Amino acid sequence: NWPDDDVWRLEERYGRPPDLIVSSPPWTQSAEGQDQWWQPVVDVGLTEDRWVTGVEIRPSLEARRVTHHSNVYLQQEEEPGDHTPAIDVTPRGSYLSEFAIGKIGDVFRENTGKLIKAGAQFTFDNHYHSVGEDVAATTDVGMWFYPKGFVPKYRVYGQAFGAQQSQATMDIPPGKVTVHHAYIPLDAPARLENYQPHMHIRGKAMSMEAIYPDGRVEMLNHVADFDFNWHVNYVYTDDSAPVLPRGTVIHLTAWHDNTAANRANPDYRQWIGWGQRSFDDMYHAHVNV
Repeated sequence: NWPDDDVWRLEERYGRPPDLIVSSPPWTQSAEGQDQWWQPVVDVGLTEDRWVTGVEIRPSLEARRVTHHSNVYLQQEEEPGDHTPAIDVTPRGSYLSEFAIGKIGDVFRENTGKLIKAGAQFTFDNHYHSVGEDVAATTDVGMWFYPKGFVPKYRVYGQAFGAQQSQATMDIPPGKVTVHHAYIPLDAPARLENYQPHMHIRGKAMSMEAIYPDGRVEMLNHVADFDFNWHVNYVYTDDSAPVLPRGTVIHLTAWHDNTAANRANPDYRQWIGWGQRSFDDMYHAHVNV
């Protein structure tokens, strides 16, 4: 039998449903029209700080027909100097996690986690497109917590490496295969927990390298056959997660195929720039640090 889609994929891993579910208010995407971005702010409902060991973002069944992505941003008071995110969309907050087609969720290894403080709020960034009929849509954020009072040794921060450079440099001429680069310096020692490349339908491949302070270069990951329909989150094992010194530079290389040979390409005659619609393109890597 085909598996039931109305389930929490991480429930099997943790042996229980989410400890807390936060939902976006409902939105109706009209049958025709431009793409829409629904960005409500919702109270998380916590009266005390809690550490998250896993998070899964799940559009409702009907919503999956119209959902391009659902980004969730965390709004909470941080200590000065405690958190400098790679992506901070004022006034929406800092990046928590996201749903894209094919992604299950984020799992944080033992003794690490994300901190959600008492009084925090989520800002949803739900990107919807029309499919020829009205569709009612909501998005749920399911969280699994460490036991009350437990404080993991390491706090994990969500990053979108390369997003700012992508917005500034994305340029794909008609009928061409292009290569773009982004360089992200690490201002503190860091362990990378996962690698999730993100591009759109012209995305072809993406690599992530570490350029060490002594000049050495190490290939960390390379996805050679990117598929927009499967946003795979590659989670490192305990003995393979890169531990990088301060001053390391993350080097992303992204390839896009805007030729007739790309079967997913709707029109190779178009000149493509950065944009959030599936017909536009971008490149960055979702990495928990």
